[in-house]
Amino acid sequence: MVAGMIVIGYAALKILVFIWHALQSTAATKTTGNTDIRRFRKRSLDEGSGDSDEQVFLPMIPGVTVPLSHLGYYLLALLVCGVFHEAGHAIAAYCQRVPIRSAGIFVYYIYPGAFVNISDHALHLTAPFRQLKIICAGVWHNIILYLWTLFLLYGGLKLSLLLLGWQSLEGSGGVSVVSVRPDSPLAYHLPISSVLYQLDDFPLESNIVDWNQYLLGTDQRHAPTQGFCSFVPSDPNTINECCDIDDEYPFGRSSNSTLSCFRDFTPTSTSDEPDYKVCLPLTHVLISHDSQRCGADSECPASEQCVTPYTPSVAGQIVRMYTRTPAWVNNGQEIDKVFVFEGELVDIWESIKVGLLRPRFWFLPVFIPHTVELLLR
Repeated sequence: MVAGMIVIGYAALKILVFIWHALQSTAATKTTGNTDIRRFRKRSLDEGSGDSDEQVFLPMIPGVTVPLSHLGYYLLALLVCGVFHEAGHAIAAYCQRVPIRSAGIFVYYIYPGAFVNISDHALHLTAPFRQLKIICAGVWHNIILYLWTLFLLYGGLKLSLLLLGWQSLEGSGGVSVVSVRPDSPLAYHLPISSVLYQLDDFPLESNIVDWNQYLLGTDQRHAPTQGFCSFVPSDPNTINECCDIDDEYPFGRSSNSTLSCFRDFTPTSTSDEPDYKVCLPLTHVLISHDSQRCGADSECPASEQCVTPYTPSVAGQIVRMYTRTPAWVNNGQEIDKVFVFEGELVDIWESIKVGLLRPRFWFLPVFIPHTVELLLR
């Protein structure tokens, strides 16, 4: 008991220190105006454990250490653990011929729980070793539940789902679309169970790792590896309302929403400042069938030059998203398509929930792997 109290006291101290550092970090962020993009990263069991400030117990604080969207999973997990714990007491009591007066579940405000009411008189008349069996049965059942959870998280769940009709994207690359926020413009382009396999020229070979790396980079922008061949007016800087870009107008001030600002891919100046900026039709240059990639003007036809989108504002990034729609959406055929997203990279990450497993058949719920994994974690 003394050892247990010491561990609990130490854990409580670490939790207080954790909360203090979180509050200090929040205050510093508000002071400097910087946003730590690491707060968006997804948690996983195989994340590095080299942090010197690792917790003994993780405090479950909704909105702080547990996203509010995960609160339902957390409460359901508490209920399952509580029922499993009390079921252990009930089964042990029944095996030892100790009568059970009542059993059930309850909700205290929002906290769910379970109970088993065992006859104290009958319990005291039982041999001490049998009493110990009944008392310890709940903890024993929780240990078994914990071991089964570890087994499922470290391969058992994935194997079960593969046998039931899901397929893994490991090896082939890409991520499966689990859900898209209804108010996002991406919802129109991404049917559920689509595979996102490339962002710009960055293939998602390592699946969710590459997805997070590309969208949650510290500078929230990426240098292009190749440009696009396009016709450029002889005096491109004459009409460039769409290139009048700042944080208030991240896409320029042009009234024509089909135009976006482009710049030369290989500027002659050493400061990387563009030699020219020009307004061009975005989709025609980036994703039309006639688009030709280039690394210099010399690689383009004589009447064209090598250009790339001009995106100085973090809020005005342009991303080509390469997807493969599920077969049941297109009469039994998987079709590759590409579309363009304009906005902050983190908006993509927040709008799309992705996973590593994809259903093979239309009737399999795509959310099952993600939901079960969250509940187990």
